[in-house]
Amino acid sequence: MAMADFFDRGYALNPQATAYIMGDERWSFEEAYATSCQVAHALLGLGLPAESKVAVLSANHPVSWMCVLGLWRAALAWVPVNPRSSDEDQQALLNEFDVDVLFFQKAFAPLVDKLRGACPNISTLSSGSITSRWPSRSFRRTRTRASPR
Repeated sequence: MAMADFFDRGYALNPQATAYIMGDERWSFEEAYATSCQVAHALLGLGLPAESKVAVLSANHPVSWMCVLGLWRAALAWVPVNPRSSDEDQQALLNEFDVDVLFFQKAFAPLVDKLRGACPNISTLSSGSITSRWPSRSFRRTRTRASPR
């Protein structure tokens, strides 16, 4: 079973049940499923090959987990990024794992601006307009590579 299958089982059993709680906010399985499918659709629209690497830079937040679920739905590989790591460690991790896409929470936009020039292999840096509960902006840049993956 894929990780998304475990989540989908909860969705199938009771779509209105609470899937995530953060403070006073709650997300139903239905809301989380829809958001993760939007993420998957957006990633598939980029034309990335299967198992391309996607990082999520976010504080512990339900939408970050919906992004992870979405990238798994798109058959992509998740690279966890610790927002508490130093800028240098973030840069090293993204470059070492040859990350293709970086989703980030708006609060991390200043760090992402620093990383843009230091991580030339990232073709898309995006926080997208996935949900109004995680407001954000997007960046897009095309990558040039000498050899295909």
